[in-house]
Amino acid sequence: MQSVEKFISTRKASDYQVLTPKGWIDILWAGETIPFSQWTLKTDQGKEITCADTHILYKAQIISYDEKKCNLTETFCQEIQIGDFIMTKDGPEEVVEKTITIDRVNMYDLQIEEGSSHQYYTGDILSHNSLWMQNLSIKSADLGYNVLYITLEMSERKVMKRMGAMRLKIPINDYDRISKDTDFIRNRIKSLSNNSDGLSDSLFEKKIGKIITKFWAAGTSTVSDFDAFIQKLKDKRGIKIDMIIVDYITLVAPPKGIGGDSLYIRGKNIAEGLRALGAKWNCPVITGIQVAKDAWNSSDITLESVPESKAIAETADTFFAIIRTEEMKRMNIYRFKLLKQRDGDFLRSQIKINLNPQFLTLENDQFLDQ
Repeated sequence: MQSVEKFISTRKASDYQVLTPKGWIDILWAGETIPFSQWTLKTDQGKEITCADTHILYKAQIISYDEKKCNLTETFCQEIQIGDFIMTKDGPEEVVEKTITIDRVNMYDLQIEEGSSHQYYTGDILSHNSLWMQNLSIKSADLGYNVLYITLEMSERKVMKRMGAMRLKIPINDYDRISKDTDFIRNRIKSLSNNSDGLSDSLFEKKIGKIITKFWAAGTSTVSDFDAFIQKLKDKRGIKIDMIIVDYITLVAPPKGIGGDSLYIRGKNIAEGLRALGAKWNCPVITGIQVAKDAWNSSDITLESVPESKAIAETADTFFAIIRTEEMKRMNIYRFKLLKQRDGDFLRSQIKINLNPQFLTLENDQFLDQ
């Protein structure tokens, strides 16, 4: 799920494709952004990209040309330095020139077909495109619960930046600058323990929970790895995890010995593994999955919209849909719909939630009449 708070308009682009590391992939829609300063990078092989300061590129490190391997790190364009290597369609190339223009212009971003890992080439340079689960993390932590946020796609730094903006009420566009003021950040963190809704003074204090973020590269970690990490947190740091969030289930590796030919079997084993993990540690496990292409921008979503293994929906105790049409994007609102609940009823199954684009927070939830 891509955050769209920066967009001023979107349009369908289903007749076009973009080159990705997995071949040509369908573009679902293109979004025109608010004005950004233009940053331009050039490589030693003549490749060039002009983009916004927070456009994500892939910095290449520990490069082995003989084995054709390297480590890739998601990095904002503004943080790339001359002499760094970035990934292109022809492999790592050295950045030899970096410029910024004063003029701010509208730019465009792409939402592409699932199966691409949300990576595509712009100017032959590899670029990248989970807001809800991060909001769930901070809300739970503010209530005093310890949350383990497992990210299998975004870097830990980007996840913590988003959650820092959400939790400390710092505008996301100013976070890099403001976060350097250690006294200010220390006071903001201290104020979280005030027994109030925000950052005002209070005579009463409340317990606030911790958020532990752990990154594994997509497809490299299993549920057993998550279990071992939770055990380590308990044994080494004395931290009891009250909620586990996995962003997201289709990027988890199946147990060893389970083949990947059958999506149903693969999904069944991973979903059952996550469910068993929650049972072992007596806490909820929350994860996400993308809907099928024909459900993008749809005004309604059902369990039939789940494109991967149907066993994922079958195994889940509760299943929700996050609905957002083009009109809802322009209004910064979502609809949250309950699709399955193992126990309980569906008397009030849908709510409307506003997105605050300044802090990336989800606010003002209201039940909708059925």
